[in-house]
Amino acid sequence: MAETETNRISDGRRLAVDQHLEGRICASCNNGWMSNLENEAAPLLKRLLSCEKDISSLDMRQRLLFARWATKTAFMMNSASAFDRRVPQDHFAELCRSPERLPGGVFVLGQQHRNTGALTFFSSQVGTSSVWPFLGQKR
Repeated sequence: MAETETNRISDGRRLAVDQHLEGRICASCNNGWMSNLENEAAPLLKRLLSCEKDISSLDMRQRLLFARWATKTAFMMNSASAFDRRVPQDHFAELCRSPERLPGGVFVLGQQHRNTGALTFFSSQVGTSSVWPFLGQKR
């Protein structure tokens, strides 16, 4: 990680993706709701990454699942990093307690591109229980 003003490397850690562990997460969260979310999202993520499924075809449940997985993953990457600004603890708690929505003020944008010239994405407002179908459509 480089410091903005000096461009000096302040953290030169190398992390393997499959060995990226965050030691401040309690075992009951790691082995409970977080593990359940990973297991539930894995089949959908594999289908999206292999382009077997188009992101525009996700139903509302799948969009929320994708958004919650992306949020949890971003929160964990932030928590394990050397960034000065951390995700607030109440965001982690709300993500755990409220499987029907994302923490307030959190937004997830999803995009998939197959090099066809077309671009499809959706926006998820996660302070409420709604997941918007697509940008440009009425909410």
